[in-house]
Parts: sequence; C-alpha cells; structure tokens
Amino acid sequence: MPVRLTAGKAESVGFLKLMKYWIYILKSINYEKTYVGLTSNLHRRLDEHNKGKSNYTNKFKPWKFIYTEEIEGLTNARAREKYFKSAAGRKKIKKILDSYAPVAQQDACPTYHR
Repeated sequence: MPVRLTAGKAESVGFLKLMKYWIYILKSINYEKTYVGLTSNLHRRLDEHNKGKSNYTNKFKPWKFIYTEEIEGLTNARAREKYFKSAAGRKKIKKILDSYAPVAQQDACPTYHR
C-alpha cells in the first residue's frame, strides 16, 4: 500500500479513506464531564476509557456513550471530531445533553449516520 508523508507523519493512501470511523461523545456517569473522540471500534474504545487507558478519562470513569456518528473516511472523521471540539460543536453537545435522558437510565445511545 502506498504511503504518503504529510507534515512528518506517514499516512496510508486509499485504504484508510474507505474505512468506517465513529465519532463519539462520552458522558461521565459520576461527574459533569464529557469527552469527544474518534475510533474505528466503539466497544473496544469505551472499554479502554473505562479501564483507565486514557489519561483524561481515567479521572472521571465510568463513562457511557451519549452520541455516536458513523463517518466514512479518516479525513472526514477527523474534521467532524474537530468540529465537536470547537465552540459551535460544544453548543451542539449542549443541545445533545439537554435532550438526553439521565445517563444511569439510558440503555443505548443514539447512532447518527451522515
């Protein structure tokens, strides 16, 4: 597979662009904290957050999904993750939280497809 260097980082060409990725928003069950992330495997990533394998999320575990969105291509997924970390994206997260049932009572999170 061809590899392209971008800003000093190796990036595969072709294959990664076709993969499905997930943007997710977590909410801490015990604290008023949220976390936005990107992954290709939601269940594995949530497990990693709840086992303390991320410095930030380790402090506020356990976590639960409140939003997931499937996106095709790494570039698109990174752009969407960046949006959620912007001021406009934080407003969107607030709207999601305002319409979200209490975390302890939630059985499954909504999944959005673009």
